Amino acid sequence: MWVFLHIPKTAGVAVREVLSSKFGKNEIVHVEDPNRFSPENQLARNTNLIHGHFDVSFTERLPGTENKIFTFLRDPLERSISEYYFVKKGSYDLSMLPEEQARVLGKIQSLTLEEYLLSRERGIRGRVQNNQLFYLSGDVFNASPGLEQRYETACKNLDRFHYVGIVEEMEKSLQLLSFETNSLPAKSVIRNSTDRSSYNVAQEVKDEFIKRNKYEYMTYEYAKKKMLSSYEEAFREMLRDRFIKNLEELPLVQELHYTFDQPLSGDGWHTREGDASTYWRFTGPDSTATLYFGKIAAPQRTISFHVFHAITPEHLDSMKISYNGYLLSPPERIENELKYNIPEQAISAKNHTCIEITTIAPCKPAELDNRLLGVAFSAIKIT
Repeated sequence: MWVFLHIPKTAGVAVREVLSSKFGKNEIVHVEDPNRFSPENQLARNTNLIHGHFDVSFTERLPGTENKIFTFLRDPLERSISEYYFVKKGSYDLSMLPEEQARVLGKIQSLTLEEYLLSRERGIRGRVQNNQLFYLSGDVFNASPGLEQRYETACKNLDRFHYVGIVEEMEKSLQLLSFETNSLPAKSVIRNSTDRSSYNVAQEVKDEFIKRNKYEYMTYEYAKKKMLSSYEEAFREMLRDRFIKNLEELPLVQELHYTFDQPLSGDGWHTREGDASTYWRFTGPDSTATLYFGKIAAPQRTISFHVFHAITPEHLDSMKISYNGYLLSPPERIENELKYNIPEQAISAKNHTCIEITTIAPCKPAELDNRLLGVAFSAIKIT
């Protein structure tokens, strides 16, 4: 089940539009009041999306252990300004609202923007000081955790969330959401954007607001970095899937002789190096490197690696090779050549060829060389 922790004024309507292409109305549940919500009575068996203005503590009450929690964050000042104008334009019948809510909204409508941003009044302060931080750290009515502790908790929660979006990176965020949910590609249209006049917040007010929201800004920056990293990874995955599809359309070849002066298709390799006669590449900076080729018949079912250099003997001794997902048995070693046998089922496992090379963690070769290197190869032969 997908769980959308919707922090107010973080483009929730636009997010729900993306998900409406994946889920039907009878699969979506909106939580009006988290305090009165009963998962046992209000969630149907076919519920696939639940959303509402609730903090992370609410998600712990939901059934299931593999719920996919996600949220959006927004620059704290921009979020507060948006919420101010949202309340100002609201045509509320205050007499129909609970007394405390009516008091708070009436008070906000009487304030200027700058008065609102720096207000410490009960009911308003929580809207303009670390609002998103409290949503993400949970247990909002518990006064004992300090802001630093809440920041640490919020970051831990963001790490376990399935997805995090950023309003200031809306196009990328919605594309990533579409990718994660396998829904239709989204345009960055914010349906519930608040019409607001041009505003001018004095610099001293901005400075004070930022000071009061120090840990919220830290949380926002942490989430933004996480989102951009996820976007880059998803983009690489989409390109890899497209590339593999192209590989699978290539004609079958009987064998492969690959040298590292040729273009490389894969991940986890350093820049090509060479001298007058030989080219090579080191694995790194991660422990795993991959190579992709078209489908190879390999009648002899052997793959040989010509090792140019290993950063330590342990890197070579620990090296493991997988062929189309099958871990190969230890090789026969003849000088600088490692020769492995390929199981028959590995040849037919895919319509392309994927070679995965894993070593112990790469390390620096010298004090003035900051690269993390593993094993360097100059040629690969599959026969």
